[in-house]
Amino acid sequence: MIASIALENDLRLATGNTKHFAALVFAIVYALSPYTYMASRFALDCNLLLGFSTLFMLFLVKAYKSKNALWYLIAGIFGGVTLYTYAVSYMVLPVALFLILIYMLWTKKLGVSQFLSFVIPLGIMAVPLMLVQYVNVFDKEQFVLWKFTITKLPEYAGGEIGFKDFVPNLVRVLKLTVMSDGMDYN
Repeated sequence: MIASIALENDLRLATGNTKHFAALVFAIVYALSPYTYMASRFALDCNLLLGFSTLFMLFLVKAYKSKNALWYLIAGIFGGVTLYTYAVSYMVLPVALFLILIYMLWTKKLGVSQFLSFVIPLGIMAVPLMLVQYVNVFDKEQFVLWKFTITKLPEYAGGEIGFKDFVPNLVRVLKLTVMSDGMDYN
């Protein structure tokens, strides 16, 4: 529900149109999106990614438009939380942030205080994840950092974001998304 409201607000902010038009467009997109049907049927950890990334983008748009450091701080916190929702966000969020940063610098709407307000909470939340990736990708031993254990996982799930079988996996994902998912009742 929160993600729905946030997405509607994002659409209204992005288009600059009235609330009624944005609500109509949102309702049409929401009704036609296969993701919403599948997410409501299965309880998966990845379902959190859409909602949190939507909230993150909403707060980032509010920060950009208001130039207020508090909104950048809130956006940084939600960006950090988004990283914890699903492993795919490890690839998507940095690319999106890089492109957004270039745009903000190009439009000259990003000051030092706003940048620091955004990057510090995001960085604090991202460091443990980067260390876990380091330990598991490079097969290092787990270690304790202050009061946190950077864990070596027995079965590392980061392979989801690898490039080894990128093209075959992409074709398979598109087929599962558009056509069927291998379950007879779907």
